[in-house]
Amino acid sequence: MCEVTLITIGLVSLVCINELLNTTTHLS
Repeated sequence: MCEVTLITIGLVSLVCINELLNTTTHLS
C-alpha cells in the first residue's frame, strides 16, 4: 500500500510540475 501511495503522489507531483512549467512558458 505504501508503495502505491508513493507512486500516486509522484504522478500527481509530476502532473502539477508539468502544469506549472506549461503556464510559465506560456506566460513568457
